[in-house]
Amino acid sequence: MNHRISVCITCMNRQHHLEKTLPENIRMNSDYPDAEFIILDYHSAAPFFNWLKEEYPQELKTGRLRYLRTEMPDYFHHSHAKNMAAVHASGEIICCVDADNFIGPGFLAYVNDAFCQDAAIFLTVDHNSTSQDLHGRICMWRHDFAALQGYDERMNGYGYEDIDLVKRLEKLGRKPLFINNEKYLHALNHGIEERIGNTRHARCIETFYIRYIDPALSELLIINNDGTYEKGLVKPGGEHNNLFTFPQPVTATLEHGAVRIAENGVLLDAGDSENTLLLETTGINLRYTTGKTPVFYKITDEAYARKLVLIYSCMVNYQQMTNDENYTTTNAMLPGSGAVVAYRLDANGLTENVNI
Repeated sequence: MNHRISVCITCMNRQHHLEKTLPENIRMNSDYPDAEFIILDYHSAAPFFNWLKEEYPQELKTGRLRYLRTEMPDYFHHSHAKNMAAVHASGEIICCVDADNFIGPGFLAYVNDAFCQDAAIFLTVDHNSTSQDLHGRICMWRHDFAALQGYDERMNGYGYEDIDLVKRLEKLGRKPLFINNEKYLHALNHGIEERIGNTRHARCIETFYIRYIDPALSELLIINNDGTYEKGLVKPGGEHNNLFTFPQPVTATLEHGAVRIAENGVLLDAGDSENTLLLETTGINLRYTTGKTPVFYKITDEAYARKLVLIYSCMVNYQQMTNDENYTTTNAMLPGSGAVVAYRLDANGLTENVNI
């Protein structure tokens, strides 16, 4: 029995990755008949339907390849993008695949066989031993995805949205089956900027400040370019699921508020006049005006600052995941909500734009 499989790929400004992976993924799985490849263009600066139309006219006509585009988001939101692609899938099985991944020859047949042999499973990779570039590979029943309301859209940073979904699938009673054949586990190599460059944190964070208190405690201050700040105590963390070491917040949530420039420093307003705090400038750094506390040092090394964006983004997503010990679903709206346009080719090769 062949189940219909939807391969869901999300992309924002990464057409250059798709140009390398999509041809191989389609060609090496041409023997599996009942499948669709969904490309969700998550508001890329330059739509790439014309490229797909030139390269895959037949696949677009038959529905083997579907191109969807949304112009709603300003930043790449991993959970929302994956939900948006999945809710428009027609398959019984949803396979989430990152744009930089090669799924390998015969992958769709392998997925179908696995679900035919045991209906109480989902497919994923071993997050403790597999490259983080492959962590987004998850295949599940569409009805399981619907029961969980998809990925947790409260997680709007980079990382852990996939691990969180794995934990919730397990709580639903599904057993993980690890994809461990190397022929299915290849991805393009790329740097930090392509990994996080389109995310909210990468676009909004203007400056990092770090105040060293003692070997077990530091204070992090982030000034955003939208007039807001985030601040909190952090402690050394550990390596999590083969990613990297990053700090852990001391409290369940970080302090958020508005930041205003003052004559001799910056004002941090957490929404209560009693909590308005003045940090005075000392050169390029900041410090509290009361007591002899250590200075908040401004991070000036651009490469290190970009690495901190990645670390911080993982930290807040990990915090969201661990705060929800029961791994519940609390998407306030339907997962993947928002306006989407489907670009199609009719039998004559003419483009049709349909709001779905």
